[in-house]
Amino acid sequence: MRAALTADAPQDQAVKAAVTELAKICVLQPERSRITMSDSADVDFTWRPDGCVNGRTQYVESAGRWVRSFVPNNDAQISVTSYAPDTNIYRIERFLPGTDAMRSAREARQRYDVKTCTTDASQLTNIDNMNKAIAAQLPPAPNEILLFTCTDR
Repeated sequence: MRAALTADAPQDQAVKAAVTELAKICVLQPERSRITMSDSADVDFTWRPDGCVNGRTQYVESAGRWVRSFVPNNDAQISVTSYAPDTNIYRIERFLPGTDAMRSAREARQRYDVKTCTTDASQLTNIDNMNKAIAAQLPPAPNEILLFTCTDR
């Protein structure tokens, strides 16, 4: 998941970005986090006000935060990441569900084709529906919470 945020955006998408990208550096707040398995490295990413991260991963707005769920194929964890532009708080919640829940979450993720940034309402609805379908597979509380405070680069 961290790799999804920190990898370089493809050049053709970066050139097409009509909205200003803001480079962010986010520093972990250990006193506000519950770290069980992750490193505490700073997170760099570019943010667009339309919810696009690094020119390629679209988040959707929900209650003042922009949210995206990640279900990797090769890892038995689910991450729900969010960014709140008003407070500059970036949050990663990691869940370690059982095998059946992981399978169901992967199936939910695969039902939606959401591979790029977009402002298309139907694609944004797809991402929101994907987030909700994955959330339905999660245990009541995350195993890990990483809370970062972000500043502009």
